[in-house]
Amino acid sequence: MTSSSQCQEPASAGDQQSSVPPAESPPPPPHAEEPDWVRLFRSSPVGQYVCSRADLRCVEVNDSFLRLAGLDRQQVLGRADADLPLWPHRRARDSWWLLAREKTSVREVELALRTSAGEQRTVVASADLIRFQAEPCVLWTVYDLTERSSRELHVRQAQKLEAITKLAAGFAHDFNNLLCVVQGHASLLQSDPALNAGCAASVRQISTAAERGASLTRQLLTFSRKQILKPKTVDLNFVIHGMSDMLLRVLGNAIVLHLDFSADAPVIQADTGMLEQVIMNLVMNARDAMRQGGQLTLGTAAFTVDAPYVHLQPDAYPGRFARLSVADTGCGLEPGAVERLFEPFFTTKDVGTGSGLGLATVYGIVKQHRGWIEVASRPGRGTTFKIYLPASQAPAEAPAPKPAPFAAVGGNERIFLVEDEPGLLPVVQNILQHYGYEVVTATSGVHALDVWQTLGGRVDLLITDVVMPRGMTGCELAGTLRGMRPDLKVIYTSGYSADLVGPSHEELVEGFNFIQKPYRPHALAQTVRCRLDGPPPSRSAPVAADPDGPGAQEKIVPA
Repeated sequence: MTSSSQCQEPASAGDQQSSVPPAESPPPPPHAEEPDWVRLFRSSPVGQYVCSRADLRCVEVNDSFLRLAGLDRQQVLGRADADLPLWPHRRARDSWWLLAREKTSVREVELALRTSAGEQRTVVASADLIRFQAEPCVLWTVYDLTERSSRELHVRQAQKLEAITKLAAGFAHDFNNLLCVVQGHASLLQSDPALNAGCAASVRQISTAAERGASLTRQLLTFSRKQILKPKTVDLNFVIHGMSDMLLRVLGNAIVLHLDFSADAPVIQADTGMLEQVIMNLVMNARDAMRQGGQLTLGTAAFTVDAPYVHLQPDAYPGRFARLSVADTGCGLEPGAVERLFEPFFTTKDVGTGSGLGLATVYGIVKQHRGWIEVASRPGRGTTFKIYLPASQAPAEAPAPKPAPFAAVGGNERIFLVEDEPGLLPVVQNILQHYGYEVVTATSGVHALDVWQTLGGRVDLLITDVVMPRGMTGCELAGTLRGMRPDLKVIYTSGYSADLVGPSHEELVEGFNFIQKPYRPHALAQTVRCRLDGPPPSRSAPVAADPDGPGAQEKIVPA
């Protein structure tokens, strides 16, 4: 039987012109004529590369490998591996191919590959001996680990810094007690009218050295996020502009300062003093990197973090941020130095030219403000720091006026002093007695309870260290004594800030019912008199402001 298609006659030319042309057939899918295994190979998300075992000439490569290398198919097919710009180290290439050609199977060897753009990527590679188109070949499979390795390194570094943070906080707390002893004795000696000129000069040097030590411990506490934070809504542009004259003096004539402010930079919630410390530390660090002169650029900008950016930067989180950038044209940093940059006491400067705490302080302040830091640096190409701080919706606040200082005076009240540091207890007792107070002492919370019984509760003020041994803290001691004497007035002392050590039921105010170690006798006398005489001041106007500033010479005046 003849089919209908065989019986159909071809249409005439006239019929063809009058007939409707048939619809165009869709284009064939990519690789439609290729076997399934070829399509699977080329579309695999894992980079794969097939080369001849004899001469390492590429005979097939998939799209993932090409994307990793930054090459196209024509640049790779038919070329020997040695002719491709894949290897940053020739010795590593030779070792890899020797292993891959000799073994039947090689699994998960970590290698460094270079892209066509010169970027180095970390991959884990496997190899298998196969036959491809009847020829002995090596199938090379690579997984790109660059981003994962970078994130793991970041996590390890963050864990390392966190461990150093805890160590630094404990060191600073204990060291503050020792500095308090040194400063107290130096102040007592300075108040002696019989001190000759030579000894007086030595005592001043001791006092100055103690102040420098106190400054270092403050930086350690800032790094460990155990320094008090007083945030308010501030304009980053305003803060930098207010510091510009001082920054010019710090930089000198050989360095050009360029300010690149963005009007769109959002306001932030920040402690202005700490923010100024961040800027100053970064500027001084840049100055030291440009010994022969150069340019320093301080810039601000608005920045929005989205999900892809969070994937690239582990410290980031979604939201709107103000970005502060500090870029210099100095000597730059080696990669190993960048990784350790924020560790306390790590420095790339010459011995004696830096404490190694400047950038550690910057790190602590930025972390305390819920921000993060990104660093880009190349040897001889300069360094750029970018600091991201979360934006605030509130309007910027006007700077508060500084409170007027007042003279410290003494009294004749009875003070109960509880301090577990053996070297510090007699110093503080001596200072208070110089101001006219009657002082009773105890060395621990448990000891204080026994002494309290002998006093019959006849105490005008309790001064207690917060952290004490033998199972009772200063806060617990004060609570117990107030259970017997509800109107008892208390001053807490600690090497940490008030926000971190205060009792949950009582607000601590620096200069009223709290004083942070190391303190100077003048500040202690102010705090004692304020606590005995008046109601608590507002937190914006602490009364224990020292009119002479750090390092000034003291004179203790009894009541």
